[in-house]
Order: sequence, then C-alpha cells, then structure tokens
Amino acid sequence: MSWYEAVAFCCWLSAKTITTIRLPTEWEWQQTATGGDPEREYPWEGGWDGAYCNSDESPLRRTTAVGMYPQGATRQGVMDMAGNVWEWCVNEHESPERPAAVRIHKGGGRRVLRGGSWLNAPGNLRASGRSGGNAGSRDNGLGFRLLQDLP
Repeated sequence: MSWYEAVAFCCWLSAKTITTIRLPTEWEWQQTATGGDPEREYPWEGGWDGAYCNSDESPLRRTTAVGMYPQGATRQGVMDMAGNVWEWCVNEHESPERPAAVRIHKGGGRRVLRGGSWLNAPGNLRASGRSGGNAGSRDNGLGFRLLQDLP
C-alpha cells in the first residue's frame, strides 16, 4: 500500500466515522513503540527474540494478521510494532523536525517508514529503526497504522 493510499483511507474512514483518523507522526510512532523509554531496543522487554514478531526469521515468509505475536506487544498492549510490514508515518523523511514536514500535499516526496517488515533482519526491527520511501511506492512489505484523535 502506498502512502497516498493510506492517507486516502484515513480521509475516507474519518468521513465515515465523523472523527479524525490519521497516520501517526514519526514521534507518535516512536512513543508507542517504546512507551517513552529511550533505552528500549524493541517494543517488548529485553533483547531480540525472533518468536516475538514476524521477521525474516519466521518460517511464514509473508505478512500475517495483526495480533499473531502477542508476546511482542508493547507495555501498553499495542501489537506488531516490529516486523510484519513497514508502517507509513505522515511526516517527510528529510528534515522531519520542520513543522511543514507533516503537511499532506500532492508532491508526497519521501515519507518515513517505521517498524521493519517480515523481510527484515533484527537490526531493522529495532524501535529506533527508520527508513523512508517514495509516497507512491507499493509492495508487500508496506502498510500503515491508524491513530484516532480524541476530542
């Protein structure tokens, strides 16, 4: 799924639910993956464990339904923050600290991807792991996570 398609889905779902549904910023994604703990290397407690997420160590060799690896949940219970699919974030990859980096525009550019995918080794699945992709890119290792703004 491309970044454009993920943003379009958020717009559609927002209209359908009469609430704000959106992609996370990179910083929101990071906070969710680590629970705010800068020492946390993976979303779960402790070091790498291939049984905690869908990675290149999995014999499945494809994406899975969310929740198939409950032992890899964050302390808040959020599933699949590592592995399965790289997750699009709303902000631009270059200079993400600029306020304009979260603006949605036709130019798209390179957007941030977080979390790694089922095709990746442990190093790419760290909570601090970061990549970028062209907004129009699509492949079976790309997906997204939704956030809902509360009133």
